[in-house]
Amino acid sequence: MKADMLFEKALRQQSEGDFDGAKSGYRRILQREPRHALALCNLAVILEREGEVAASDALFQRALAAGGSNPDILLSRIVTLMGRDRNAEALAVVEKLLAAHPRHFFGLLNKCVVLGRLKRFAEAEAVARASARGWIRLGG
Repeated sequence: MKADMLFEKALRQQSEGDFDGAKSGYRRILQREPRHALALCNLAVILEREGEVAASDALFQRALAAGGSNPDILLSRIVTLMGRDRNAEALAVVEKLLAAHPRHFFGLLNKCVVLGRLKRFAEAEAVARASARGWIRLGG
């Protein structure tokens, strides 16, 4: 089975809650394509969910190295970091996301959330106001 077909199957298993099946699928992909960024990312998300923090961190580092500025990978990393109250690190990843995708809605939203969690409320409000003005101008 080709890697893209394996990935679709593993993704479906993950979305259906079959995490063991998904992990197996992502690992099969990574045996063939060790730099498959989304397989690395999704396996990291599952391991994070299962409490395997060190393994998740290592996979995220590999996913980020392979996937560059892929917003799905960056957003997954942001969410896992915030889930562990690693907000300063999450903000650094948000900044990377927004550097590559300046108007990314979820990037801007997460920046507001992370700044709020860091008690940087004035900055969070400024980001929210600026992004709201941008969306109004764009008709979004």
